[in-house]
Order: sequence, then C-alpha cells, then structure tokens
Amino acid sequence: MKILVLNPNMTQGMTDGLAAVARRAAAPGTEIVTATARSGFPYISSRAEAQVAGAIALDMIAEHAEGVDAVIIAAFGDPGLLAARDEHRASGGGHGVRTPAASFRSVDTVQDELFDELRALSEAAVKEDGVDVVVLGGAPLAGLAQRIEGCAAVLVDPITAAVGQAETLVRLSPRGAHAGSFARPPGKASVALPPALAAWIGRA
Repeated sequence: MKILVLNPNMTQGMTDGLAAVARRAAAPGTEIVTATARSGFPYISSRAEAQVAGAIALDMIAEHAEGVDAVIIAAFGDPGLLAARDEHRASGGGHGVRTPAASFRSVDTVQDELFDELRALSEAAVKEDGVDVVVLGGAPLAGLAQRIEGCAAVLVDPITAAVGQAETLVRLSPRGAHAGSFARPPGKASVALPPALAAWIGRA
C-alpha cells in the first residue's frame, strides 16, 4: 500500500516532520511518499491563502497520485479536500477550533515555542467546553500529541489518525459513489490549467 502525504505549504522541513510522524504510524508494508507545494505560501494562515492552496493541492494530487492508494492533505482545514472528493474518494469531519494568541518565529520551531500555550488550550477545551477529544490540527504540530502528557482529554495527532484511516479505507476497497453529491463528475475541458490537473479533470 502506498499513501501520499501532501503538504500544500511550501516548507520542506514541515513535510519532513509530517513524513516522520506518518511513517511511525504506518503499518508494516505501507509506503509513505510525500509532496511539497512548489508555489503558494510557506505556511497557510488565512482563508484567502487556504482558497489558493486548495487549487494547488488539486494540482499536486493530479501530478503525484499515479500508483498511490490514498492521499492525505496535511494542512489545517484540508484545503482542496471537498473538490478532491469530487474527483476521488475521501472522508473526514470535525468541528470547533481554538487557536493560540501568541505569535511564533518559525513553523519549524512552533511546537517548542508554543508548547505551554497549546497544552493550556487543550486543557481549557476540556474544562470550558467539556470535550473528551482534542485534535491538534496544523501541519507544524504533527507529532505534538505524543509529547503532551497528563491532559484530561484524548489528544489526537491528525497525521497519525489520517494514516490509520487511509490504510483502513484502502483495505475496505470502497467502490465510490455512482450517484449523489460524491459521484465523480464527467470530464470537462479547461484552459491554461497545469497539464496534470487538466488531464485529471478532463479524464484524459
């Protein structure tokens, strides 16, 4: 089984961290391959940037998905996921967000810079919102759930969870929808799109 971990951010160090977490979570025999965005933003941090990154993610999927059994979009908010569902098979969900107020110097060191605040936010979600599970979202936070000890909630690392879910879906071999909102739309011609994306959407 081969899983593509796709980073629509441009930071290669972030991709390397995602790959390390994904490979630790993967079952024996699962190959983790990665791709990093070549255009866009070093780190997606606004709705406008996420909108742009969604198109970039689709292009990356089209370019790299040959021979891949599953794709994980490794960015908070899953830019491009709903559109990718039109073209492929995917699943996911979740609601409710808390974000740290403090800024940070680098996405490469954000886990260490904001460790105490992120742990406090996790605890606050338990005490104030009554949650039982906290998902530590955002590609730079990959692996952080394993570092925080003593939290009253279950801490979920989304990359670890996504790898397990992708492996399960591949083993179930779902056929995909033939009708309804997740049925794959017919091929369509396009103008001036990147070649791989144009071929994917056009069913070439």
